Amino acid sequence: MKKNEKMKIRDRFKRLGLWNKYYVLVPIATFFISILLWYSSNYLTKYYYDINKISNVTTGGLLPANDDTKLILKSIIDSSDILIIKNNDIECFGQKISHKYKIYAGGNLQIFNDFTKNVDVIRIGGKSLVAVKMENEQLYVSLFVYDQNFVEIIKIIDNIFYKNPDYKPVKNPIITKHDLIVYDQFGEEILNVRYNNKKLISFLGVFSVPGHPEVRVTKDEMTPFGMSGNVFYGYAAPIVSLK
Repeated sequence: MKKNEKMKIRDRFKRLGLWNKYYVLVPIATFFISILLWYSSNYLTKYYYDINKISNVTTGGLLPANDDTKLILKSIIDSSDILIIKNNDIECFGQKISHKYKIYAGGNLQIFNDFTKNVDVIRIGGKSLVAVKMENEQLYVSLFVYDQNFVEIIKIIDNIFYKNPDYKPVKNPIITKHDLIVYDQFGEEILNVRYNNKKLISFLGVFSVPGHPEVRVTKDEMTPFGMSGNVFYGYAAPIVSLK
């Protein structure tokens, strides 16, 4: 056999061996990559929930949805002379507010200018129960829900919620990527938070501090004041402050 023919045969076997290696290694690599992707997805799902279900988890994060602000504020827009829709944008006192940060609670709207420090929305007895801040062009909320004995039931710190695992008289919350809904043992809704979009968070709930009237934020109003349909523009003061 000539030398050139021997080299060709040797090269052919080398290529065949290399192909066999790839034929074995590629499926193995694909398998491990699939396992890694599944684990990563499963880990993130534990933190950011993508299904509307009752859950016994005690902590997790809320992500902004993509809700249309105009639809959320429609009841105020229809009944108020302050808010109007002009050129497909919401205006308040002639200023466009779609890009501004907003809290919607009990049919009341609080509009903030750009800032990064915490600003109270509900304060009772000198304690901040609902506060917001702006950071990285997103709105962050922190709030605290207590029972009548001032035992913490659940709290949210910068859009991350923490449920007290030792507090038994409360049902497991309903969680989605954008919502947190909590009921007490009697089926009464004590907290309902939705991260509507990066500029808007809406919430309902019962907020109390011993020795002070409780504040109930329902779909239509805030009690004990019966506040509804109010617009607070550029306020650094809380919507509700009980001394």
